[in-house]
Parts: sequence; structure tokens; C-alpha cells
Amino acid sequence: LAQGVDTLDAAVEGCPESQPMARAHLLHCRGHAQTLLGGVWAVEGDDDYAVEWFEAALGDFSAVLDMPPSAVSKPCRASPLLGSIVCQLALRDRASAREALRQLRALGLLEASTRGSGYAYLTANVRQFLAEEEHAAEKKAAANAAQLI
Repeated sequence: LAQGVDTLDAAVEGCPESQPMARAHLLHCRGHAQTLLGGVWAVEGDDDYAVEWFEAALGDFSAVLDMPPSAVSKPCRASPLLGSIVCQLALRDRASAREALRQLRALGLLEASTRGSGYAYLTANVRQFLAEEEHAAEKKAAANAAQLI
């Protein structure tokens, strides 16, 4: 996996700025590979190294999300946002994870990204986070509705 990240590093560095879609795809892939490495190091008990990898992944996901819509279409933003949620939860930054979730909802991609076959790829802590946030949103909506009555 580390060799794969090295290969993706070279590919990202060699990708011309004139190819933003290719660059976005490479950054996205490298972000997910770094997320996997962060998870491996977390399981191994090396939290410092895990944090390094999760932060590197966040940098790649952010780079993709900062690209203009002409380079990264709305549907292609879902996976980097989910990757950001995974990393933010691993780094215990629920506020940033909540912001990524808000963006996913605002783009109208939450349902498609977290249901069906996509749900199987989500880790248990991400599933729990999504369920908690959905419950909180329902509770807030109910409270707002009660105020209107």
C-alpha cells in the first residue's frame, strides 16, 4: 500500500495542471490510499503515524474539493467528502466531519452516497456518525415544527 502511495505521488507530481480532471482523480485515489494507511497504523497502535496519514489524506481530499466544478463535477465530490468524514472522525474532529456532511447534503449526494452498495463500504464509526446526525436533524426539525404550532 505504501508503494502504491509512492506511485500515486509520482503520478500527481507528473500530472500537468492542464489536466485538472486527471489530477483530481489521482489526488482522490491517493487520498483513499492514505486513509487506508492511516487506518492500518491506527490498528497497529502508532497514533502519531496514523494522524500523519489521515492529515495527508485530508489535504488531498481538500485539494479535489477546492477545484472548480469544471474540473470536478458535483457527483464526483461525494467520495472525497466521505473520505473527509472518515479522516475527520479518525482525528476526532466531529465539527469538521459535520461540515463535510453538510456539504454532502447541500449537493444532494448524501442519499446516493450512503445507501445501497455504497453503504457497505462505510466503516462502523461513519455509519454511527451518520445515524447520530440524522437523528439530531430529525429532532431539530421536530422542534422547529413544534415552534410553528
